[in-house]
Amino acid sequence: MNRSLRSPSALCALVLAGFALPARAQITEAWSQTDSTFSAGGFQVDASGRSVVTGVSVTPSQAFLMLRDASGATTWSRTFDLGTATDETFGAARFAASGDFLIAGSVASAPSAPFSYHALLARYDATGNLLWWHTTPTQVPPGYEQPGPIIEAQNGDILCAGSAAGPTSEDFAVWRWDAQGNLLWRATVGGTQNRLDSVSRIALAANGDIVVVGTANSYPPVNSDILLARISPTGTVL
Repeated sequence: MNRSLRSPSALCALVLAGFALPARAQITEAWSQTDSTFSAGGFQVDASGRSVVTGVSVTPSQAFLMLRDASGATTWSRTFDLGTATDETFGAARFAASGDFLIAGSVASAPSAPFSYHALLARYDATGNLLWWHTTPTQVPPGYEQPGPIIEAQNGDILCAGSAAGPTSEDFAVWRWDAQGNLLWRATVGGTQNRLDSVSRIALAANGDIVVVGTANSYPPVNSDILLARISPTGTVL
């Protein structure tokens, strides 16, 4: 592309010359719902208009999962609570190819410091029955894991990207589970002190590699960069 076309003045010249930008699409609200008893964590919408919503209820504090139909009506809702000695959150949600629901979140091993937040993966069937849930092993030293976006591999494996933090840094993290929720591996990208890295997207390449993109924040001085990483199907950072 001609470098001059990247400037605002060149863009204006194109518009004035008759190359007008497309008009904004008109958006009409189909429905809206509010609920002050929940704090949303994640959602996804399928081709039929159904939406799965996750988060945390306010009182009592419990992870929750909700399915709404295309009109916004609640089809069913479920809570997830392991007891008073833990703290659970549901974040990313995904409609599985089988019709099940895949949910990623975290669970605290203890309510007081030092504590560890472990990655949590749960699977519900189409009617909201909990099929299984799994957490990652205890971390040493204490830290936290916060899974984010979920995708499915062609063989049914479940891939999730997010963050894993230790005492001095927060790194990219990718987890791979099999279809039954058994953890196959966890890979991290980063590792230097005074880093706060966060993942925003995860995708599968044609050869099965996992590609993640996000932001690398370092300090001091404060600096933010785009971070792109590619990981093999067996968990090796390429």
